[in-house]
Amino acid sequence: MKKYATMSAAVLAAVVGTTLVASSASAQVFSASPGLAVPPVGSGGTTTSYTVATLTVAGGPASITDLNVIINQTHTWDSDLDIILIPPGGGSYIKLTTDNGGSGDNYTFTRFDDLSSVSVVAGAAPFSNNFRPEGGPFDAADPWLFTPFVLPGTALANLGGVNGTNANGDWTLVVGDDVGGDLGILQYLSLEFNGAVDPLGPPP
Repeated sequence: MKKYATMSAAVLAAVVGTTLVASSASAQVFSASPGLAVPPVGSGGTTTSYTVATLTVAGGPASITDLNVIINQTHTWDSDLDIILIPPGGGSYIKLTTDNGGSGDNYTFTRFDDLSSVSVVAGAAPFSNNFRPEGGPFDAADPWLFTPFVLPGTALANLGGVNGTNANGDWTLVVGDDVGGDLGILQYLSLEFNGAVDPLGPPP
């Protein structure tokens, strides 16, 4: 896991495994490079075609005022993917994107930010910019197919649903592939807290 301070020369020089002390304890970036196959076996379309990555935040802000999420995910058919984020405690989830991007490929350092003027639903692959997360629950028209993984009971409307909570603990990203025939790799994940900016992401 890599922890960034706010934007500085030290941030730009950071290497994997390095922990930097933030000038403001509340503005921090935590990141990981999972390198996990999506789906983990086969080519998707089954109830077990999902990949789970955990990013442990320690020494992060005690109260979240803003959260953005960056992912770098290769995949040869983006509309196969359902991507959710589960905050620490496991009682809720945020639907970042489901079945968006058509036949386009990849989420290339995509930032999910509530303040973006463009919803990911209206975006296009490789989503290499800032997008509002989809949010809301899965329903009969857009079901969660991965039955071995039980979704938390509360669906948050957006990333702001975690404001006021403690950032520390295990954050879980679940990437499901609900149609067979295509493969990808979850290469990178970062969480930007309280105004911090990950230099690997697009301009905010």
